[in-house]
Amino acid sequence: MRFQAILPFAILLSASPVTSSETGDVWDLVSNLPREPSGERFIHLGDDGVLRSFSGSGDVIAYRQLDPEQINQYISRFPSPDKEHLLEVYKGVDGRSVTEITQLAHPNLELLLPEAEVSASNSSNLHHLSESTCYN
Repeated sequence: MRFQAILPFAILLSASPVTSSETGDVWDLVSNLPREPSGERFIHLGDDGVLRSFSGSGDVIAYRQLDPEQINQYISRFPSPDKEHLLEVYKGVDGRSVTEITQLAHPNLELLLPEAEVSASNSSNLHHLSESTCYN
């Protein structure tokens, strides 16, 4: 009975940010992003430098405002030439500067498209990218 009372509260708080002092290896952050109770999630780095975990229905479950070093760590797993393109896209981007909860929890579609367009443009690498950069 106690678990049933805690679960809705945990889901409500799961879209919380990491404080600016909580930095480190981006892959530690990715592996610790919350999941839906079903275990589903999709990880995406927006053009604004915010790493978001989405539910299967497209809702933001959690987000992390990445610093430039973490953004570069995330991009480093992409194959060339996508990696070089993404390094240019994210040049000068610092996700910690995004502070509006609306943008963090409900990003505009424009923030989500560039990475998807790059990945989709090279369909032979799409499966590889999903395995190496997305944690399900």
